Amino acid sequence: MTTDPRPRMPIDPTDEDLARDWTLSEPDVAEVHRCRGDDHRQRFALQLCALRNLGYFIDDFAGVPVRIVNHLGRQLGMGPSLFVSAVSISPRRSGVSSR
Repeated sequence: MTTDPRPRMPIDPTDEDLARDWTLSEPDVAEVHRCRGDDHRQRFALQLCALRNLGYFIDDFAGVPVRIVNHLGRQLGMGPSLFVSAVSISPRRSGVSSR
């Protein structure tokens, strides 16, 4: 059995954790707002902070604590959310043909 050496997403981040690790700078917010649609903006902001603080991209949005989702959402002018929607790519858009 091997253990994953990567830092883990906090399960219940404190206010200090949110302020330190999940706060967007003005340039970050400007870049995030270039994305189209709230779902894309939310995922982009999460990935930006995760890469900066954890050192890797999130591959399962279901494990993101609601406190982090809503902390980022408030910074982006979004309403409260209980989850991050999963990425949905149709075969036509991804370049994969169906058989």
